[in-house]
Amino acid sequence: MIKEYAVDPSLLNTWERVRYYCDQFGWEKGRLISRFPKSWKKLVWQSTQHAEPRARKRIEEFMNKMDSRLLEQNRTYHGEQPWHHNAAAGHQEKPFAGVVTDEILTCGNCRITNEEFSENHPLLFHEKHVEVARTPDRLMSILASILSQAKVLHLIDPYFEPQPDTNIHAPHFRGTKWTTPLAAMILRVPESCNIRYHTLRGTNRGSRIPLGDDDANDAARWRNSLEDLPHVLPHGRRLSVHRWQEKPNGEDFHARYILTDKCAIWVDPGLDASPSSANSTTKLTLLSEADRIRIMAKFTHPSSTYTHLSEMQVVGIGDCLPRNLSNPML
Repeated sequence: MIKEYAVDPSLLNTWERVRYYCDQFGWEKGRLISRFPKSWKKLVWQSTQHAEPRARKRIEEFMNKMDSRLLEQNRTYHGEQPWHHNAAAGHQEKPFAGVVTDEILTCGNCRITNEEFSENHPLLFHEKHVEVARTPDRLMSILASILSQAKVLHLIDPYFEPQPDTNIHAPHFRGTKWTTPLAAMILRVPESCNIRYHTLRGTNRGSRIPLGDDDANDAARWRNSLEDLPHVLPHGRRLSVHRWQEKPNGEDFHARYILTDKCAIWVDPGLDASPSSANSTTKLTLLSEADRIRIMAKFTHPSSTYTHLSEMQVVGIGDCLPRNLSNPML
């Protein structure tokens, strides 16, 4: 869903090239430039040293805003070797979706030359819709790069049932089809990530009812259902669960989303997944930045779309993590 590309800094030697190349990358485009090496922006700056002062000023201002289009990388880089040699070795270590350079590479059909570079190139094509088997490991294989860069993670699903499948005192505590993918996602975001789960209040009569005893009963039910959730979450990780209510004659709370501070993904049919649902699929759709901002406004208190009822904090103790979730490469 998000593809990583290595871009030869020496190609970006004019203001026109810097602007043209970099404008083809960004979260909503599904393409990011690998920060390969860590000093990638410095290498671009060095390659433009012969540009006129006015152009260099534009490049400097542009590069100061480039961090949102870069993906942090952890490949080996040897500064004494040419960039394209490092790129070929880096591709062998962990494949790029493509390597943009005019230099000859030894890593197969991964090269995109300056002359070939366009959105129509097969290696640059981006599919905004992806269907995957509805299991935590398959979902994580698509979402890993997105989650690894998140400072804030909003999980939006009207239906969230955190009760465990078995008694917590059983020898092997198991998460539910909601908490298993939740734990898998939490393992893949930075420890400092602010994680929020937004869900719809549960009542027998639907959500469009006056507040009162029914809401108090629902709040109590939620507190009880969250008591066992810390055992499914990684130790020390914090999660806030937000209950929302639809407003009379207002917008339905139906669609499911994964939102970060950088991108938004529409998830259909929902965030729940388990190994037993491998025969069904989940459709992931990468949305625009405008969509991300619009959806986020609906779930930011105070909201003009829904009524915020309560916030409950959960801290993981991680002593009974679901199996097969500790491997961040899943």
